[in-house]
Amino acid sequence: MSTEESEKKLIQKILRYPLKDHPFMPNPSEDERLRMIENIGAQEVFKMFVLRENRVRARSEEHTSELQSRLHLV
Repeated sequence: MSTEESEKKLIQKILRYPLKDHPFMPNPSEDERLRMIENIGAQEVFKMFVLRENRVRARSEEHTSELQSRLHLV
C-alpha cells in the first residue's frame, strides 16, 4: 500500500472515528475534522483523538471510583 493510500485510509478513519460525549470536549463536525487534518496532518489528528478518548475514559473511571467509594462510607 502506498503512502498516499495509507493517508487516505487514515483520513477516512478520522472522519468516522467515534468520540465519546464530554461536556468540555465537544465532538468536532466533519468539516472541523477536515480543517484539523489540513492544519496539523492526519497522523497528529488521530493521535489527538486517541489521547482525548484516553482522558475521557480515565476521567470516567476516576469518577465511577469516587462514586463507589462514597457509597461505602457510612
